[in-house]
Amino acid sequence: MGVIKNKYIEEWAHNRVTLEERFRWNRRNLVGALVFCVLVPYGLFRLTVKAAEEAEPNRGPELYGRQRYYIGGTRQLLEERKEGER
Repeated sequence: MGVIKNKYIEEWAHNRVTLEERFRWNRRNLVGALVFCVLVPYGLFRLTVKAAEEAEPNRGPELYGRQRYYIGGTRQLLEERKEGER
């Protein structure tokens, strides 16, 4: 009893095995890499920082005697906190 090979499945398997050898960078690949390797992580980081600043508005680097601006930190929130203390 022989196995009947499906030519489409065989073609898919061959393409899967040789993907690294056949891959070429182009504009579409670069845009996808930029979006998912840079913009999405930065966007998630910004959302996390904003949520943390809004959750605990009285906590931050100004409590320790100096202000530090960090990636994603908003100066507007720090200035609003200063105005609220006055």
